[in-house]
Amino acid sequence: MWQRTAARTAPDGKAAVFDQLKDLQPGEHGEKSYTDIAAALGITEQAVKNAVLRLRRRYAQLLRDEIAKRFLNRARFTRSCST
Repeated sequence: MWQRTAARTAPDGKAAVFDQLKDLQPGEHGEKSYTDIAAALGITEQAVKNAVLRLRRRYAQLLRDEIAKRFLNRARFTRSCST
């Protein structure tokens, strides 16, 4: 799922930002701090926090979409088997 998030980020010209933020993905404890990432990208720490928030929202939306797709496919399968 994280790769799909990266794929959707790259066309926006944000591949370098994603590379820095990937250690901050949900459930992971990266070695870099927001301050370190901000310095590497030449942006403010607040800009990094905003980017992380947007990235996590994209990830959450992709995850919800995937769950809905699988649930819908399962429901269709169940209906087709019962007829």
